[in-house]
Amino acid sequence: MSDPKSVTGAIERAANATKQLQNIKANEQATVRLRRTESIMHRPVPAPLRDALSARTLFPANDARIATPIPTTGWETLRARPLWVTPSAVGSPIDPGNDYRVFKRLLARAGVRGLRLHDLRHTAATLLFAQGMLAQVVMQILGHTFGSPDAKRGLTAQRIRDGLRPLRQLPLQAEQIHSLDQVARALAKAVERAAPDGSSVNEALSGTASGHPLHPPLTDVVIGAWTSAVALDWLGGKRADPAADWLVALGALSALPTAAAGLNDWATLDGPTRRLGLVHGTTNVVATALFAISWLARKAGRRFFARLLALAGFGTVSVGAFLGGHLSFRRGAGVDHTAFLEAPEDWTAVADEASVKELEPLLVKTAGVEIVLVRERGSLYALLERCAHQGGPLHEGRIEDGCVVCPWHSSRYRLSDGAALSGPTAHPQPTVQVRVRDGNVEVRRLTNR
Repeated sequence: MSDPKSVTGAIERAANATKQLQNIKANEQATVRLRRTESIMHRPVPAPLRDALSARTLFPANDARIATPIPTTGWETLRARPLWVTPSAVGSPIDPGNDYRVFKRLLARAGVRGLRLHDLRHTAATLLFAQGMLAQVVMQILGHTFGSPDAKRGLTAQRIRDGLRPLRQLPLQAEQIHSLDQVARALAKAVERAAPDGSSVNEALSGTASGHPLHPPLTDVVIGAWTSAVALDWLGGKRADPAADWLVALGALSALPTAAAGLNDWATLDGPTRRLGLVHGTTNVVATALFAISWLARKAGRRFFARLLALAGFGTVSVGAFLGGHLSFRRGAGVDHTAFLEAPEDWTAVADEASVKELEPLLVKTAGVEIVLVRERGSLYALLERCAHQGGPLHEGRIEDGCVVCPWHSSRYRLSDGAALSGPTAHPQPTVQVRVRDGNVEVRRLTNR
């Protein structure tokens, strides 16, 4: 066990002594190994490293306490407890060889005992990571050759993330293009005139009858057809040309109802999601145009040009699909806004019976969940408060013909079972069991939801 008071000076002496490693060229293999260590050896010992090391005792690598996890949460944590480092599970060097033996001789010459080459390197790496330094920078400082599989995987993953950063930022940037608002408002009004809320056209395009939005499954047809066409273009050979042509046409034709359903859903969005939806739709229109021109080029016998156009269209529709995924999974467009809301499992009193008036929705709250109570023709009903379509407040809606109508987009839900009777919603509204006991209205979760 080394004296903690002498650690700082020992490390500095070791770092200076190992400069002599530059002149060691015993053989080519030793020189290659040397390059992996000389980067850290020829640098001054960082002040934070000296401070951290001077604040603790360095235990030998074979100490029984080696299993204690290495803290990496910051300098204060590192100072608060000892730090154990080891090159392998059993305390042996990862790369025993000439450079290691020379390092030991230099340590002995400098008067340093009980210090391993990889202990020094791993300690430095741990402290650099604790400072928030990127893995690539730490590896470069330590002179790593990125030879280990874990290092290669980590570096590859980081490079992929860095390369995809512009794509990840694209939807966020599109949401901030305020100049799109005027165009978006005009287009949304045109869509609302063509398919007004509650109309049969709106209901069909929303997927109200099926209980599932219509737009997502239609996009699978379009993207599937075009993906198959591009694959046949480049991998199928001459015999696959007719099938590729038909798939291009199928995708282009399917894009028309897909766009109509998407526009119908998009018209009810607002703010950043509306801007992003406009960019998403525009991207897909460009992709459709590229595939349509590709089909014309195929008919004109310009097959190679047609294949290039289809490939460009495939790249464009892929970006559009990425934006659409952001709309759905990050912004919640088209999802059921009651999916994660649950009424209490047991009967729970939420209101006095007298407070629930005829045709006057009453908002109550229990266990963090809002519920709307409705009395209609003497019968009492309870539904989750937030509209499944886009989270509108149902207690502010009106009661008509045994239904509650959302005040935001006029989605109509039957009080008795929450069934969606008209769009733009594609989801039923969850109902809650309700009863009156001792003058109190009690609710509980439906078991079959």
